[in-house]
Amino acid sequence: MIGTYAGIPHHRMNSRTVPLLAATILVYFLSTQCSQAQQPDTVRVGMYITNMYDLNMAENSYHVDFWLWYLYRNPELTPLETSEICNAIEYEFMLPDIEEVDGIQWATQKCRAGMIHTWDIVDFPFDCQVLEIRMEDANLDTESLTMIADTANTALDPDIVLDGWDIVGLQLVRTEKTYRTTYGNPELSGVSVYPGVTLKLTIRRQGWGTFFKVFTGLYVGFMIALLVFFISAEDGDRFGLSVAGLFAAVGNKYIVDSFLPSTVMATLTDKIHNMTFLLLLLSILLSVVTLRIRRKGRSEQLAMRLDVAFFVLLLLGYIVLNYVMVSNALAP
Repeated sequence: MIGTYAGIPHHRMNSRTVPLLAATILVYFLSTQCSQAQQPDTVRVGMYITNMYDLNMAENSYHVDFWLWYLYRNPELTPLETSEICNAIEYEFMLPDIEEVDGIQWATQKCRAGMIHTWDIVDFPFDCQVLEIRMEDANLDTESLTMIADTANTALDPDIVLDGWDIVGLQLVRTEKTYRTTYGNPELSGVSVYPGVTLKLTIRRQGWGTFFKVFTGLYVGFMIALLVFFISAEDGDRFGLSVAGLFAAVGNKYIVDSFLPSTVMATLTDKIHNMTFLLLLLSILLSVVTLRIRRKGRSEQLAMRLDVAFFVLLLLGYIVLNYVMVSNALAP
């Protein structure tokens, strides 16, 4: 009698089943090995900001010192040598060190960098800025390396004080940068994607002090120009005050523009200055109206009443428009 094993005759299992099982096991083993070989290495990256200084709007820059660390298992990786700060004008790595802790490679280094930052001054001096530090691996793409953010240990030194600013947020996120080139690598085609992390520090300007420093001269010039409505044609040159107020406003705008970066956007300072110019022009036109009433021999009382009405109208309109513009800038 022919024996059976699990319901399969021995001669059939030997001739057909064994090779089939062996082939299946071999395919599974090879696919598993291939899958494991294709898995990219993982590096956990963190940052600790130790100092931040020289926030320069005119030059679109700021400077920062920070520690950078990497945690990974593959000892063949060299992140200390291949990391780059992508949005820096210049940077310097120093004090590199690497240790092995429980089979994990712990690599650290300090960085001092001058960073590029395009300042958003639309709401200046009530603006909010997001300062970024973008770090990438310059050697391995995302097929070979994955970076994840060490959010638990990323922090800002509590002794850091930014004069005139409040620090309102700190976030470290994983990023992948796509470049529309293979940099000439013959093994690649189309695009190349490199792993990295980005630290985002959100700061908000303490705006009221700066606001009054910037606009006090402008407001004084405007009030001087409005005094024309209390000067009669016989008492002096009414238009001299208006021209003086206009020159004060123009001079104030040149001073403000000198320390702000250029932009094609209409900023809060542009809106307030342009509104002041228009109202100063309107005050001159209204002053001409009352002057013509007087010179045509009409009622002096009518001219005086119009002067007071024009003064109140321009002053209230100026206050309301300023309030609306500043409120819009302060809105989140």
